Amino acid sequence: MSVWPRPPFRIWHHERVGVWDRNGDFKTYFDETISSDALLFNDNNLIVITLAPGNNSYLVPKPGVRLNLADLVENLPAGQDLRFILDMNNHGNMIGSSSTGNNFLLELVGVGNQ
Repeated sequence: MSVWPRPPFRIWHHERVGVWDRNGDFKTYFDETISSDALLFNDNNLIVITLAPGNNSYLVPKPGVRLNLADLVENLPAGQDLRFILDMNNHGNMIGSSSTGNNFLLELVGVGNQ
């Protein structure tokens, strides 16, 4: 049964993404209002927000910056997405799967020696 008009309601979601420093203080990298299901961190404080709405994953490389991973990938096949990042190493390389079930490996290139 459908009710029209639907009751006006909004679910507000607020998430602070960041890292804990050596003194135990939380440093916020990004405040977001999207609901994601998973966060990944590496030892270099690189953060990935994954399982986000629209089958997106985001890279948070430093405070105040959130980048859609799909926009950073060269030659991403048409119709593919980066829905779920399963793991990330300290070099920034990631493995994951798309909403269509295809698995992928993303290698960080062109950023110099790290």
